[in-house]
Amino acid sequence: MDELQRKSAEEFARRMKLPLDTAASAGRHSRDAGKEERILEDICAKLLPGAKQAVLDIGCGAGGLTPALLARLRSLDCAVCLVDIPEVLAKLGEAPWGKETPALRHCPGIFPEPETLARLGERRFDRILAYSVLHYTSRPADFVAAAASLLAPGGRLLLGDLPNVDKKGRFLSSPAGRAFEAAYKGVPVSEVPEFRHPSEYVRSPYNTQNPAICDGFLLETAQDIRAQGLNAYLLPQPPGLPFSMTREDLLITREP
Repeated sequence: MDELQRKSAEEFARRMKLPLDTAASAGRHSRDAGKEERILEDICAKLLPGAKQAVLDIGCGAGGLTPALLARLRSLDCAVCLVDIPEVLAKLGEAPWGKETPALRHCPGIFPEPETLARLGERRFDRILAYSVLHYTSRPADFVAAAASLLAPGGRLLLGDLPNVDKKGRFLSSPAGRAFEAAYKGVPVSEVPEFRHPSEYVRSPYNTQNPAICDGFLLETAQDIRAQGLNAYLLPQPPGLPFSMTREDLLITREP
């Protein structure tokens, strides 16, 4: 476990002891509560879950997206495995829809730590989701490689809601992006830094994102994945999602 993962795990464990905010508990802003259905529809459009598939959700969280996703997968008679820290899985288990059953397995741990991978065993999955998770590690390449290795033939892996620091820089260096940021924060435009080039945002103290999630990493990862014989696609998020202007998704598929 790297230091960023350790601190992130501690923070999410702390949140599980508080009254549950279904947005904040999943790393989104409280004002974005209620957008889970939009997120779910985008996930399903890219992940294409089907009947009786084996599904792995890495870093599932205890937010509003998890029960919505599980309901969708349950309607398809899928076998689901949830990976997250013990505190999150315990919180999920308090609800009837989140309790372990033959069709819903809990796998406590930090991905891709060896103990967590050992709990998953030799099983391979038809669909794998890691939504708004990758930026909580300083070793995203190891995470992607481990997740891709778990794909069954014909499988699809969606690494969703990736906060690409360069993409955000492009957005905030535009007049529209600066105006959006001011409105979002409820401050005058004059209080939002003016960046003449995306790189100025990336280098500025205003940037608090994980620097490992950037254009270079995403493009190199897509190239590496393709070199291994899999397919990789960088996909935009549709308008209306909480961070659609500054985030994107990476879809990896294995041929049947």
